[in-house]
Amino acid sequence: MALGVGALQAGGAPEAVADILIEYGEQLGIAFQIADDLLDLSSPDAFTGKERGQDLLAGVPSLPVLLAREDTDPRDAELRELIEAGSAAGADWHLRVLELFPSSRATARAEEIMHQRLARAKEALESLPPLLKRAAHSTPSATSWPSVPAERNRELAMSQETAPRTERAATHHRAAELARRRREVLQGDPKATEAQHAKGKLTARERIELLLDEGSFQEVEPLRRHRATGFGLEDRRPYTDGVVTGWGTVEGRTVFVYAHDFRIFGGALGEAHASKIHKIMDMAIAAGAPLVSLNDGA
Repeated sequence: MALGVGALQAGGAPEAVADILIEYGEQLGIAFQIADDLLDLSSPDAFTGKERGQDLLAGVPSLPVLLAREDTDPRDAELRELIEAGSAAGADWHLRVLELFPSSRATARAEEIMHQRLARAKEALESLPPLLKRAAHSTPSATSWPSVPAERNRELAMSQETAPRTERAATHHRAAELARRRREVLQGDPKATEAQHAKGKLTARERIELLLDEGSFQEVEPLRRHRATGFGLEDRRPYTDGVVTGWGTVEGRTVFVYAHDFRIFGGALGEAHASKIHKIMDMAIAAGAPLVSLNDGA
């Protein structure tokens, strides 16, 4: 969720890319959680830095435990009975469970599901545009990540058939809301746009489109708004705060750009406005790329 929503909020990422990142993050998060559950049941204490079986003693319904309860294989009958009985089976019941778990069908099945989730995460990345795909594959291999488990909601460790769907629905709702706001930013105020054209001037976005190669512009902080109060400003907080910032290419070469948007506060400088310009300047310096300023402000 964080990847996709962050991509939309930061700006420049199409909805399709955000959906891919949401899917990637969810699948990878589930794999991490399963790995964490397996570490608690199967790894030496010295490896994890904590005593094994803590989740088991706490009654946490991890995926491996749920699979062991559902397993009907006679070879794992003792494991299943111990888990069902819990402390009623004796003070050291969990020690015997930890002995049985590594070779159980539940462990093998949990590992299989974990690798399936990792495969789905990798498949999601294959749908990214070529440039983003290369960046994604330049990170460490996902197959090594389960040894560093992430904190995830325990419910996400369940299989897709039994896991609650509420989090996924909430994720897509938030992503849809961010996408709606971004469309609102791109459209702008129709009346203000008409007034700008009546003066024989282009809008900030139209000027950027003329400057850069078609489709190359990646906007930065399109949802940024001012924090000023007084004179009714707290009720007028338009997105972008009067300046459009980002990067793109000119004849294939990277160029950073900012353009004052006269339609919003006459393109006048404010705290958020100035902060966006400062940020894009820093990005241009870090990238060693040119910066173009398109001025049209008070």
